[in-house]
Amino acid sequence: MIPVAQWGTHEVMPGRRLTFPRLRPRRTVRVVSGPPVDLSDLYGRAEDPEAMRIATDRIMAAVTVLVERLRGEVAPADVWDHKLKQRVPRAR
Repeated sequence: MIPVAQWGTHEVMPGRRLTFPRLRPRRTVRVVSGPPVDLSDLYGRAEDPEAMRIATDRIMAAVTVLVERLRGEVAPADVWDHKLKQRVPRAR
């Protein structure tokens, strides 16, 4: 799995409402890919929820590192959990 991150599209299409893209002045959208994420130890476990969680955590950690690099900032120590509807400590 090759992680890919992007930053800058929020300047082209800001907000939640459908609007015309903001193309003037020109905006910069940056895209970067990282080294492959090793998931070989999880092959054959596609139906296992624990394996899926582990794979997701690895991929999201790799993407987070890429976004940190693009933004020039450090990611927060916690993440938003959609099921709990609150911030929880990041699984590293």
